[in-house]
Parts: sequence; structure tokens; C-alpha cells
Amino acid sequence: MAELLLLAGIGVLFLCLIFTLLALLLLSGLFETIEVKTGKPPLGEVVIAYKFCRGPYKECGPVFTEVCGLTPQGQKTVGIYYDDPEVVESHKLRYVVGAILSEDGSEIDELVQHKLVQCGYKVAKLPSVTYAVNTTFPYRSALSILIAVWRVYPRMHNYVKEHKLCAHPYMEVYDGGSIYFMAPLARQNEFYVPEVQEEEERADEGDDEDDDSSVDDSVSASRETSYSRSVMDGDMPISDSESEAEEEGETTCTVPEIECPSEELLKGELTPRELLEEKDRDQSTPDTCEPPMFQDSGFSSELTPTPQMSPLKAEEGGKASDGNDSGSSFEEISMENIPKTIS
Repeated sequence: MAELLLLAGIGVLFLCLIFTLLALLLLSGLFETIEVKTGKPPLGEVVIAYKFCRGPYKECGPVFTEVCGLTPQGQKTVGIYYDDPEVVESHKLRYVVGAILSEDGSEIDELVQHKLVQCGYKVAKLPSVTYAVNTTFPYRSALSILIAVWRVYPRMHNYVKEHKLCAHPYMEVYDGGSIYFMAPLARQNEFYVPEVQEEEERADEGDDEDDDSSVDDSVSASRETSYSRSVMDGDMPISDSESEAEEEGETTCTVPEIECPSEELLKGELTPRELLEEKDRDQSTPDTCEPPMFQDSGFSSELTPTPQMSPLKAEEGGKASDGNDSGSSFEEISMENIPKTIS
């Protein structure tokens, strides 16, 4: 019997725990209706003391705790998130967390500002905008923040995509029992603190340098290409008439056929022009030539070649001749057969 009572008590406690969790979830806004709209946000021109951070957005909780500890109870706090966690790596995400010191020109608490500045916070002014994508979520417990982040941001992203809006950055304003979510549609650059603006400017300068280098490469490449084409097209200038005829397709270029250059041309003894002139002279000279006429003295010991005798045969004949041979091509005459004259 005691065991049954113990089990029954454990069951009741378990049910109570479940109902308590359900009640807490309901109270924290688990089934709260979320209405995303476009209009004037519930935040005017404000002066904030902020701390710039980098890293996963889920690590912003300790910074909010620090801000709440440095400011009076009920002080509005703000978080601004600049990067899309679905695009940017978690350790590169940029955000700021801070406290609102003044709104719509209200007086700033110098003590609070001085305390925050001493703790490393910086002061900036955010503008007032007329239109922004915004919604409200109840802030009743710490669990409300988790539920709000889980439910609100997907709805805001879908709203922006459906209406094709350009809304950034995303902001959270904690005011008492409400959390205001907003993404301005105008004057967006003024919501970027100087640290983020400097990074954006450096990134833009890097992109400009890359663009300039790519343009320079393209220009240099185009110049080199045009130059090489001009050299390959021809070394001689082309007149206007020739260029016009060439465009019409009527110009024909005839190149005279030149035989293989002689050894003199290969050795550099003759230029191409001299070779052509020599070729012309050779063409103008008859192929047949008469042998030179020599006066026959009758006593020449050399054998004169005739047109009918090749130089080789003449050379052989010269070698075979002796001292009695005559250089004349006529029949040899014996001196004994010549009649003697009596003076």
C-alpha cells in the first residue's frame, strides 16, 4: 500500500511538472500570435551606449546581462545584428549590444553614460525612420527570448522575401514587458556603428582594387593582342586604295617565283636584290656562246678546246701531247715537207 502511494505521489509530481512547463511556455508566448507589418516602428531617434561584438549571436546573452547590471532597472536595452547567420560564418557575425540613453531628445543620465563609457562602451546616435518591418513579442520570462527568436525571425524573413523588401539590419529593443523587433527600410546605413562602417569601407576598397587590376589586365591584354596582330598582318604599310580593294576582295597578290638561293646568298655575299638582278642578266644572255677566236701562230704547244670538244677531253689531249704537237686544231705539218726557198 505504501509503495502504491509513493508511485502515485511521483506520478502527481510529474504531471504537475508537465503542467507547469506548459503554463510557462504559454505564458512566455509559445502560442502567441505574431503579426509582422510595415509601418512606423515603436522607436524614435535614440542615443545608445553600445559594445561591438563578433561571434555567434547566441553568445550575446552575457553582454545583455552586463548592460542590465550597469544600468538602472527598467532601462531599455537594444541589440543590433548586422549579418545573416545563414550566409556568414558564426565566428564572423557582427552585432552590438547596448542601452538606450536618450530617446527623441530626452535628457541623458550623465552618471549612467559615464559608467558605461568607463566599462568600454561607446556612444552613437540612431535615426528615426518612418517605415520599417516590425513586430512585437511579449517579454515575460527569459524563456520568452528563446521563443521569440525561434518564432519571430523566420516570419520576418518570409515577410521580407514575399514583399521583396530590402530591410536591414535587424534590431531587438527590450522595453519592460515587450520585445520590439524591427528592420528599417530607410536610412539603413545610419544604423551601422563606426566599427562596422570601417569594415565595409575596407571591403569596398579591396573590391575596387580587384576590379582595377582586372581592368588593367584586360587593357594590357588587348593592347598586346592588337600589337601582335598588326605585326602579323604585314610589315609594309598598305595604301588606301589597296585597303579598299582588299575590303572588296578584288586585290590579288602575285609573288614572283624565285629559285633556291645560291651559296653566295646563303653566305651573305649577295643580297636578294642583287640576286634578282643577276638572274635578270642571266635570262637576257643567250644560252649559246661562240668560243673565243685566237690567232693561230702555228707554234702554240697548248691545245685549244673547240665547241665540239669538252674541257675534259681537251685536258686529256693536253696530257697526251708531246713537244712536237702543235696547239693548232689542224693536221700536223712536217717541217721536212716544206720546200726550201733560195734567197
